[in-house]
Amino acid sequence: MIEVAQNMANEHARTCEWYVSDVCDMPFADSEFSVIFCQQGLQFFPDERTALTEMNRVLRPQGRIVLTVWSGPSALFEALAVSIGKYVGETIAERSLALFTYAGSDTLESQLSDLGFVDFSKRELSIDRIVVDPNRSVPREIVGNPVGPCVEEKGDVVMRNITEEIVEALSKYRQGANLVIPQRTYLFQASVP
Repeated sequence: MIEVAQNMANEHARTCEWYVSDVCDMPFADSEFSVIFCQQGLQFFPDERTALTEMNRVLRPQGRIVLTVWSGPSALFEALAVSIGKYVGETIAERSLALFTYAGSDTLESQLSDLGFVDFSKRELSIDRIVVDPNRSVPREIVGNPVGPCVEEKGDVVMRNITEEIVEALSKYRQGANLVIPQRTYLFQASVP
């Protein structure tokens, strides 16, 4: 992802400094940043408390933390799980939904409060996901999913069958040649006093 970001033709991408590090041990000084934005990452941190503590450490006074986590799977990923269950196996289907299973949505405010954050807010937002040319995009979505290799092992016929089933299951989301599928996410914000 860093490599793709570095190669963007965007003025801002070229002026950024890019780092890859452990979120639980960031290579930055105390109070170095005014904003931390973590998009769809919190649910994957092996030690959430340490990661949040480290984020707090690198934030300046009056700094802001912004976190997003999916509030559940979209119709796209539900259809994907159904088809993967049918063609690959139920265990793999369950794994395909793992990124939507963040369990800390109800306790995040208290965790942040315990770490000294204030002005906490939580909102649920809906984002329209546009799937351009679904017959080409859905297989790429599958391959990009953590269970993609398991699906690819089953061969081209299985990939084609899964793609066709997903596109058919999502027909009510068709707008022209594309699919427009709502995806819900939680947006959490807090600040350092």
